[in-house]
Amino acid sequence: MGNNVDYARNESEIVSELNLLRSDPKSYAAKIRKYIPYFRKDNVLDIPGGDVIGTREGASAYEEAAVFLDSAEPCPKFQLNEGLTAIALDYYNTISTMQNKTNVAINIEKFIEDNGELEGRLAQSVDYGSYVPEFVVIQLLVDDGQLSRPNRGTLLDPKFLSIGVSAGPDCTEYQHCTVIMYAYLYKANAIALKKARTLEARKLNLQNVRCSEDIKDLIDEEFDENLEYVKVIKREKEIMRSGIPMKLTRIKSYKQNGLIDTDLFLEKL
Repeated sequence: MGNNVDYARNESEIVSELNLLRSDPKSYAAKIRKYIPYFRKDNVLDIPGGDVIGTREGASAYEEAAVFLDSAEPCPKFQLNEGLTAIALDYYNTISTMQNKTNVAINIEKFIEDNGELEGRLAQSVDYGSYVPEFVVIQLLVDDGQLSRPNRGTLLDPKFLSIGVSAGPDCTEYQHCTVIMYAYLYKANAIALKKARTLEARKLNLQNVRCSEDIKDLIDEEFDENLEYVKVIKREKEIMRSGIPMKLTRIKSYKQNGLIDTDLFLEKL
């Protein structure tokens, strides 16, 4: 199912869903409650015609989230921010290739410094397993297993006005991964904007590839100071796709009409 997901469209729809939540929290209480009847006694959410999702807390966490939203105050809508999108892409392209996601240590401060200038503080949310935009937001609101509900607080924090979203395939059994970055304001530099385009191209090209732990080693770019070109060393790595040994080759990356294009080739070994 993951191979047929339009992640670019999902990213846009996730922003729309988040802004619906912030402008009308009570409407999202109703969205959450519609899932409660589908919980089994073993805390498994069995959506008719959809996924079967194991949870830690079960229906009680969903009802708690809905009650919270019943009295939540509206807050300003998010504005999509290119710089935060670049950071979200950096984070996504790192974490989505990791088999072990427990105690992940990613230097997000370096992402912030490399991509631009942050005003205020930065927060992040990561959702695994969901590919339906509405349910991505619901999962973050419910914050199953997180007793302090950090994502819920972030989604409705009026001090966060800017947002960046990156969604795509995940190399684990989760299959899907969504990363959201929040800030009051973030000013992206030129390298971040160019890099975001390159990373987006890579993500789209690798959607049908079953990731490996170190597949990110294939994507080494060197940006020159005036961004006239991107130098890429040819690399080859054996990977698995649908159980078939394949070879992924990064051939070149070149600038044309202001965009950076990428050539990636798959062939059977």
